[in-house]
Amino acid sequence: MPWVNEEWAAKVLGLIHNKHNGIDLIGRCVMEVKFSLSHYPAKWTVLEYQMDYQELYPGKNAYWGIGTYTLSVPVSKIKTKDPTELEKLVTKRELRVVPWGWMAQFPPHKTSGQTDKSEWENTLRYPRGRLIPRTTISYEVEKGIVHLTEDVDKNDFLFLEDGIPI
Repeated sequence: MPWVNEEWAAKVLGLIHNKHNGIDLIGRCVMEVKFSLSHYPAKWTVLEYQMDYQELYPGKNAYWGIGTYTLSVPVSKIKTKDPTELEKLVTKRELRVVPWGWMAQFPPHKTSGQTDKSEWENTLRYPRGRLIPRTTISYEVEKGIVHLTEDVDKNDFLFLEDGIPI
């Protein structure tokens, strides 16, 4: 679902979905997007190396897109990986755009694990929804709502003005 949610975010924000390694959305600004199913307590995970993405885009404002989405069927019933079919299952999204520096308040945690086939070690951050900055303006967009929060430059999101402020 990450790819499907990133496509949606790019479309409604007027940005380009980066289909390669690196930051998810590129345009007037750059954004790394994280989504969580809204049926469960919202939880997001950020890989520590993603914290450095904004340094690759000097002169551009960088943001995190912290989102939730709702599906029309339980995850256990989904039998496709086709992005078009997966998009049809999404009934609603909410995306909160927060300044890049917001993520720094969440401490990094080292994690590791092993299966019969692989072994890994990562450093992760776990942002919490209750700490998202206050929303300054929201827009109703196709299949969802986009909230711009404090310290987000609205000029980076003029494309949203074609939506419906709520």
